[in-house]
Amino acid sequence: MNSAAAEGARRRRFRFQLGATLVTLAGVALLVGLGTWQLQRLSWKEGLIAAAQAQLAQPPRELTPDIPLDGTDYRHLTAHGRYLHERSFAFGLAANGNEPGALLVTPFALDDGRVILVDRGWLPERLLPPRVPAGLQPEGERTLTG
Repeated sequence: MNSAAAEGARRRRFRFQLGATLVTLAGVALLVGLGTWQLQRLSWKEGLIAAAQAQLAQPPRELTPDIPLDGTDYRHLTAHGRYLHERSFAFGLAANGNEPGALLVTPFALDDGRVILVDRGWLPERLLPPRVPAGLQPEGERTLTG
């Protein structure tokens, strides 16, 4: 090392600066806090996933008028009735590749008189109501599980 480099090394000594130290400590505290929050959030999400999987593992339950709807999240239900194809409608425009289309939603009249909406899936625009082909309109009594 030459004398100029040795002189420069002696002059560049660490000097304690309160402002820089406080900013660094605040940054470290913030990052530790964010990491802890992410771990707590992970635990919460894992709990939600476990609860959903437990509900999905249950056998289907009959959809009756007296069934409370809270507690049925992620639970398979079975319903008996018939489709009301004349009241079908398209919902939520979306393209599949280059072909425009939407979801086909068909009301389903339950045996007890209530009506639920059934998402029957995406169809191209040319097959949406009122042009739904007869092959996509099942008639008569049906049992749905979903």
